[in-house]
Amino acid sequence: MKEEFSTLIGRRLVFVLAIAVCLASLVGAMLAWVSPVQGQAPYGLLLSEVFYDAVGGDNQLEWVEIANTTLNPIDLSGYSLGYGGTDYTYGTYQLAGTIPGRGCWVVGGPTSNATNYNPTYNQSSDFNPDIQNGGTASDAVALFDVLASSITPSTVPIDAVIYDSPNTNSLMDETGNPGTPDVGDAPNGSSVERTNNAGSWQIQSSPNPNSCSSLVDSNAIDIHSFTAAATRNWLSGMLLVVAVAAGGMVSVSHALARRRA
Repeated sequence: MKEEFSTLIGRRLVFVLAIAVCLASLVGAMLAWVSPVQGQAPYGLLLSEVFYDAVGGDNQLEWVEIANTTLNPIDLSGYSLGYGGTDYTYGTYQLAGTIPGRGCWVVGGPTSNATNYNPTYNQSSDFNPDIQNGGTASDAVALFDVLASSITPSTVPIDAVIYDSPNTNSLMDETGNPGTPDVGDAPNGSSVERTNNAGSWQIQSSPNPNSCSSLVDSNAIDIHSFTAAATRNWLSGMLLVVAVAAGGMVSVSHALARRRA
């Protein structure tokens, strides 16, 4: 009988350990889900509109609009823009400031007038050199989660808009592969504008800076607000429950074994 009872205890322990292993696997899967993944715009920042070809000259009139699709403010000091050309090192632009949750952030200029649709700049400094205007091949603007000084030709952006065609320079999109052009070349006085979070773009004949309403719907569920830390804490608590239960089961089993001995 003692041998049969020991076998029963062993089976129970194996069952508890199996639950613990399953929960540990779930921890890994959940942390992978909420952790940043290269090339997938993990932080909810998206390029939303780019005005690169003003009527007349472009100097100090170009601007880029960025949308924060999360509920939380994001410090932009670790983010930057790259644009080209042959690759994204043709021109770089270090971002700064904190974009509010569900907010729009317009950078560039610093000139604001009717020619570039009167943007209100959150960060005003010239794109130098000017953003490429397309023409005979694709050009692009990309968003990076590294400092501008760290962008290399092989750095994968977290978001990008590739305009005009063909993409003969193999400009990368957010997957790290040469991207298919997202939109055509905007004529003078127009912009390229994102129409949804899935990555559709259009030429906008009436640019509208400081407006990201189609991308930051306040009624949408914000999955990015679930952080790795919160997930880790919740699953750690679950593992603790299992551990306590396992300990309790072992204690009860030992007590029963002594009574039957």
